[in-house]
Amino acid sequence: MKWFGKVINRFMHKCSVNESANDQFYLGLCSFHGWEIEQNYKEALMWFDKAACQGHVEAQFHIGMCYREGIGVDQNYIFAFWWLRKAAEKGHIDAQYSVAMCYFYGKGVTLDYKKAANWLRKGAEQGDAKAQFALGGYYDYGMGVDQNYVEAAIWYQRAAEQGYLEALLNICICFNEGKGVAKDIEKAYFWSSLASTKMECDPLILSYHEDCGRQLTSVQRSRIAQDARDYLVQKGW
Repeated sequence: MKWFGKVINRFMHKCSVNESANDQFYLGLCSFHGWEIEQNYKEALMWFDKAACQGHVEAQFHIGMCYREGIGVDQNYIFAFWWLRKAAEKGHIDAQYSVAMCYFYGKGVTLDYKKAANWLRKGAEQGDAKAQFALGGYYDYGMGVDQNYVEAAIWYQRAAEQGYLEALLNICICFNEGKGVAKDIEKAYFWSSLASTKMECDPLILSYHEDCGRQLTSVQRSRIAQDARDYLVQKGW
């Protein structure tokens, strides 16, 4: 793969001459991961910074994460938030979630649950499962939004439909307890079947699964178990 190293060198020259943001970002990734060149976080940060200053959204996200984690640079939550927000404002889903977490923990910005919820909603509406689950939790506990069990169940289910593990458990609980939805033991057993498949050793989900099962007949359990297996195949989980 020596030829690849030569390609990287040509890229470096091209970037220094033509100032291509995409190539600068790519070189940053090469330096960050050590792809055919020596891994060098500081050099990766330099390339990310060049691309980010030209408005490259992935570079903005990456440099924000470098500042957040202290990779190739001294950890600085203020700089991290500044760059992450720039990427988030352009619709970058992971950046939107990260900005929400900055507000949630008060990292680089004043703690603000309402703003955290607003940023989570942006990602959730784009289909980000982790944001959907987190937003469900905000509605569940009334953090930054008015407490609303119906909204909580809606967002838990959307995340669960993408296979998000914790959401599978939470939507099971919602149907088992009639929290935000009409109580439905069959649906609770369905979601707990999926959760137990993905979280085989989790004592909490196994407890809910067994509890729901005790409230159903063997015929119902068999039918729902088959529905769950079909669903797993359909989703490719």
